[in-house]
Amino acid sequence: ETETIVCGEVPVPVVADDYDKLRYISFTPGASGGYPQAFRVTISSCPLFPGAVGQQYWVAGPPDVTYNTAYLGCTPDYRVWPAGLLHVGDRDIVPGATYTVEATFNGAEFSDPVDISTWSKWGDIVGSCGAETCTPPDGIAGLADIMTEIGFFQGERVVPLSVVDIAGETPDRVVGLSDIMGAIGGFQGQAYPYSAPQPCP
Repeated sequence: ETETIVCGEVPVPVVADDYDKLRYISFTPGASGGYPQAFRVTISSCPLFPGAVGQQYWVAGPPDVTYNTAYLGCTPDYRVWPAGLLHVGDRDIVPGATYTVEATFNGAEFSDPVDISTWSKWGDIVGSCGAETCTPPDGIAGLADIMTEIGFFQGERVVPLSVVDIAGETPDRVVGLSDIMGAIGGFQGQAYPYSAPQPCP
């Protein structure tokens, strides 16, 4: 559900999502020399929801940035980000879209923009799975995605994804049979069932 904060009489939607999700972009923060930096995310193309092009967010992470997984927020989050790939997962990340990620140390000068595309199959959960790890989605919704979902349903935990929860317009962080059926639906070619990304207030 979308929470709201009431500023006077005007409700302001809160679009930052504190839960791990399947739909994410991955990028390497790069060396910051130990200085905190923030990342601005802009939707540069979005064929499913063309009206969302130009929307901007910030990368926001929990205190421990578990499994190098972060989220989208509406305010800058300056921190020394972990090395390696950073996975940004949120309900407002949609398949088929391209995002530009820019870094800043001071909130004014942005550097190193990189264009990142999400995968186009909404039922696509993993790329490939090894004994203890799974790679990010690879654009193919197949049997491995369904079996991985079933594994999470049975209590298995695989990085970099910590929650495999796709059912409903807004996933509820409860991994159940409906989520498995959702993965099967994606495997069978069903259309992407989620709503357009919401802009920051």
